Amino acid sequence: MSAENNDTADKVKRGWEYRSSKFVLRIVAFLFFASYLFAAAPMAWMWGWSSYYKSQPVSRLDGLIEAYAGSSDQSKLLVWIQNRPEHEREQIKEKLLPHAGELDSVLFLFLAEWAVQERDAEQVVFWNFYARYRLHYDALRCGAPNSVMNMKGFISLISEDYIDKIVARNPHLLPKTIQKVLDMDALYPANNDPSGICKIIYKLERTEFKPAHRERWPSIRHTLRAVTEYRLKKIQDGEDGETPEHSTPPQNDEDKANE
Repeated sequence: MSAENNDTADKVKRGWEYRSSKFVLRIVAFLFFASYLFAAAPMAWMWGWSSYYKSQPVSRLDGLIEAYAGSSDQSKLLVWIQNRPEHEREQIKEKLLPHAGELDSVLFLFLAEWAVQERDAEQVVFWNFYARYRLHYDALRCGAPNSVMNMKGFISLISEDYIDKIVARNPHLLPKTIQKVLDMDALYPANNDPSGICKIIYKLERTEFKPAHRERWPSIRHTLRAVTEYRLKKIQDGEDGETPEHSTPPQNDEDKANE
């Protein structure tokens, strides 16, 4: 019986069903392995770059700032900062601060997120307000003054409710923070290239606006400061802090002629 059983087993192994099933299993195993590699490759790629950034000394930031500050695409600078260890954050902020005027407004949202992680309520509000102030300035230069109101998904790294609760617990924090934002703007006047933000705004608005000429940037900044100072005065006087109806910079004759 054992000889017959062995003979039967040999026939089964030589049969196409057995051989094809082994082939199918190999294909399945290969596809499973390939799908695993396909899924894992991006994660491995990101992990590899993250490890590479972390292996660099913090002094590397000086070269990155020199290379990217003021440019329209600061994504490499932002990614490098995001991948640094927590204990370097104060050093990073010290290096970034003197160049604040040339840095993208998005970067300051991440500084606000750091403050959330550090549970520093005043810094959360300050960096959030400063980032929004800078985004408003970007939007004005992009020719889309009302776009900040439509960018909630873009600026919602920190929920408005969270900010509102912090301010509600300390009513004096709102005017204090607005004044700090104005002081920051005075110390480091914004002169970043907003074209990267403009592209995002145009996609969100599904239309392209006419960006302001560079020579108009100082007058736009002055008008934004004036509107913000007006609001601050209203808050300090115990009023609602509504901004003037005409809060966008007036057009000059050259812009009107080009419309």
